[in-house]
Amino acid sequence: MVRLDGESRVAVCRFGSTADCGIRDPLRSDRDRYPDIIGRLKWKNPLGTFNAALMARNIRIDSATAADAKWGEGVSLTEVIPVGNTDDFRANFNAGNAIGRYQLSGFFPDGYVDATGKIRLAQAKSAYAAYRHFWSPMLRSSLILAASSTDTPGGGTFNGFNKSARSAHANLILSPVPRVNFGMELIYEKRTVVDGDSGTLHRLQFAAQYFF
Repeated sequence: MVRLDGESRVAVCRFGSTADCGIRDPLRSDRDRYPDIIGRLKWKNPLGTFNAALMARNIRIDSATAADAKWGEGVSLTEVIPVGNTDDFRANFNAGNAIGRYQLSGFFPDGYVDATGKIRLAQAKSAYAAYRHFWSPMLRSSLILAASSTDTPGGGTFNGFNKSARSAHANLILSPVPRVNFGMELIYEKRTVVDGDSGTLHRLQFAAQYFF
């Protein structure tokens, strides 16, 4: 028998909705009537730490050209599994038709406005897997693979809006003294838009961090 050591939480958050309507500037609503409702369950066992979350959201738009609202939902699953004495494996999966603002800093909108002025919600998915390895107490690396995509609805002209993204990251972080990090990361990413056009990014970035 495996004993579960768990905790649960419920959160109520208030934000505004963002909806793409087939133009470059998305519609943003600050008149949402209901907060986001999120419930999370966390539990631990000998394998690691696991989280499951459910969310309900009311996506609403109220402008001179469109006025509509729909309820949507989302689910999130996360795990952290220790490997050996210092390393760990982490993974996360998200899915739903109202998770836009919670994905990649707004890479996808909360909803889409079709030609009739009605909100259309699109199924979106995102996931990542990461392995962290400690070369020494002061030096560590992570390898991260991530992907996201959305099923853009019909009924609008959404060419040019984001359809999917794939990325790979490899980094090296040095912590010479407590509360100080120096790091470098190599990034590869591919972005695809609704009409099929795509582009790639290659980046080597450096960072310094101090925890006050």
